Amino acid sequence: MTIESGAVVIRSLRLGTGDAAVDTSITASDQTRDADDENIRFQGPYMASVSTQATNLGLESVMSGRFHAVVFVMEPASGGIPGHPELDGKSVVVSGMIWRNGRGSRFTFSTDYSSEFVVYGEFDVASGSNCTGTLTFNPTRWFRTSTGWLDPMSSSNRITVLRNLRSNIRATLGVDDSMAE
Repeated sequence: MTIESGAVVIRSLRLGTGDAAVDTSITASDQTRDADDENIRFQGPYMASVSTQATNLGLESVMSGRFHAVVFVMEPASGGIPGHPELDGKSVVVSGMIWRNGRGSRFTFSTDYSSEFVVYGEFDVASGSNCTGTLTFNPTRWFRTSTGWLDPMSSSNRITVLRNLRSNIRATLGVDDSMAE
């Protein structure tokens, strides 16, 4: 299998101060609540390219404090992302080649999967600091099991692919204290 291109749609990234519970059922009321959450400094939608290189979500001014989690929401694009009609109604689109019996054929895997992801850590943010939010994917693990490759076109593999996707996405928060008072 070869992954040639792909994208993930991220709605937002926020900082958590306590034990952040993962919300795997994203609703319209979640979006409304998030619009008023002062800890959400990175408002998307963001289109993150699927590769093993980190995707920078931008630089934002963040309120000072000690945070224990970075929480980001993956959600289908609604209203479209300019220049990317393939993402309308989808949160993940991955294209590439898969080989069966020595013959290659093209595939496109897409899903409208919505979920929160939480990365725990210690993030100390001084007053006046800026933060850079980044995402890193390991797409080579999304379509594999311990015994081999998963056919991305087979609906019977969908749950395994989504579970692999959840466990192979990382978020980080880089704090730039050069602006701190």
